[in-house]
Amino acid sequence: MALEVDSEEYHLGATEYRTTLRRRLLLESHGIDVTSAAPALIRDHPQELVAAIRTKLHLAKSRPTRPNIIIRPYL
Repeated sequence: MALEVDSEEYHLGATEYRTTLRRRLLLESHGIDVTSAAPALIRDHPQELVAAIRTKLHLAKSRPTRPNIIIRPYL
């Protein structure tokens, strides 16, 4: 599971939005469930985000196989 913070500042333009979608598509193509959250959600409703993440992590445990990934720094 991955959490991606999608702020308006970095996702308003068409190019930035497309870049985000391509990155998400790549992660999901490797079996990674991507959750998006706006900074306002984190700030104003952190309990909702934590509950959603916990639920998704619990569901991920029931998968028959987990994705095999290598984490590299984003440059």
